[in-house]
Amino acid sequence: MKIKFFIFLFLIPTSICFSQNKDTLFLYYAINESDLSSENKLIINNLLSLNNILSIEIIAYTDFLGSSIYNQSLSEKRATNIYNYLINNNFSIDKIISYKGLGVFPKSHLFQNNNDTIVGVASHRRAEIRYSKAEESPIEENDFEIGQEIVLENIIFKGGTSIFKSQSQYALNQLVKTMQQFPKLEIEIQGHICCKYNGEDGYDVINKNNFLSLNRAKAVYDYLIKEGIDANRMTYNGYGSSKKRFPQEKTEEEENLNRRVEIKILNK
Repeated sequence: MKIKFFIFLFLIPTSICFSQNKDTLFLYYAINESDLSSENKLIINNLLSLNNILSIEIIAYTDFLGSSIYNQSLSEKRATNIYNYLINNNFSIDKIISYKGLGVFPKSHLFQNNNDTIVGVASHRRAEIRYSKAEESPIEENDFEIGQEIVLENIIFKGGTSIFKSQSQYALNQLVKTMQQFPKLEIEIQGHICCKYNGEDGYDVINKNNFLSLNRAKAVYDYLIKEGIDANRMTYNGYGSSKKRFPQEKTEEEENLNRRVEIKILNK
């Protein structure tokens, strides 16, 4: 029996990981323009039609024409207009990691004109929409081994809480489908946190206690029960900061990857 499940084999030993694919869309602008053209709106609309988008980052530039102050402002307007278009078309604000204008495109300069008329560089008047989306790969039932761990890369929490970020929804739904397709599968749900050391657990600002990793594991447990999965097939536990993937977090992405849930196969 085969199912669709988010996996990336061998990222860490004896584990299966929910994975994501990253890509970039490019939007181009006329000189001094910050509004979205009909062509650029079509590109964004095609992105919005996907149902497995996990996150988006927006970065906008100008070419060398104009002053540095003007170009910084213009690039910020381009980024903001894309952000507003996404929000106005019901894209989840939680999935937009950032939107920013960076002014002049790196190394954009007058000498890059190809003729006597100063028209700038069209390819530098652009915005980049960097997005990640969940990937699906089929696996077979015998791919599961007792003691094996499943790292749920795309189940992510808001800082200091056991509240799921919206980009977690797709992975949560796939976890439910997996439990439904493999009715003998029994699991331990393991919660982990970032930004603490020596195994210390974190403070949950919603539940007002120091069991943040436990509360995150329970959030997944509760979600599965709500979707009809038998509670007898599941246990949950919190491991605090004792099993961090990045011992010293240096970026927001590393914090997010430490702020996670893993699943251990107990029976199949």
